[in-house]
Amino acid sequence: MIDVDSDRHWALLLHTGEGTPGTAIQLVDLASRSLTASRILTDYLDVYDIKFVGDAEACFAGRPHGHIGYAVHFFSLPSLALGTRILVTSDTSGNPGFRDVDS
Repeated sequence: MIDVDSDRHWALLLHTGEGTPGTAIQLVDLASRSLTASRILTDYLDVYDIKFVGDAEACFAGRPHGHIGYAVHFFSLPSLALGTRILVTSDTSGNPGFRDVDS
């Protein structure tokens, strides 16, 4: 998954658990074409969506270890320091859904 903030020339990349080293988020500076920050998400089995929320925050949706449902996890920009995590349940068939962030 990818989300682009064209005003700041930033892109957030979300890597699923299918690849090595597993789930991760990265912040890329599109103007300089360089990696600004990277964080491996060791607490997540898989991740599904990522969005910029404001000037200094973004969030992603994922499935944490421990079979505890799904989560929306907020993190700081540009450091990618993890912040508040909100746990939610899956739909009745056990599948993750999609979300939309309204600024």
